[in-house]
Amino acid sequence: MTVPATWPRDIAAAGGAYWQLPQFNDEPLNCVFTVMDTDYTDADFEGGVRAAFEESSPVLKAFTFSTELVEGHTIVTFGLSESDIQDLREGTDPGANETLFWNLKVTPDGEPKRTWFAGEFILMGA
Repeated sequence: MTVPATWPRDIAAAGGAYWQLPQFNDEPLNCVFTVMDTDYTDADFEGGVRAAFEESSPVLKAFTFSTELVEGHTIVTFGLSESDIQDLREGTDPGANETLFWNLKVTPDGEPKRTWFAGEFILMGA
């Protein structure tokens, strides 16, 4: 699928960050980021992997999320299980690279939903 050259800029213009996620083999995916000086432990997080970058593309696998408040900073962990990664790979050559897409959205308590991160999700073969 061809992604418009403006896509990373469009993500940034909407207040998000472009983040390419490479995933090697069939290992679980675990990502962590920190929101400094803000408590987002009551926020709703959602996101997952899609076949296409458009919002209309259905989520193939949804991320799991957890949050923790540490010294006034929110630690957000998200990921996919090993079986989720294997399901995403199903039907492709195990040694091939496959480009999918992902996004992560947050709805802070009392605020509108926003895309914080989006980018390519690259499944890299063994």
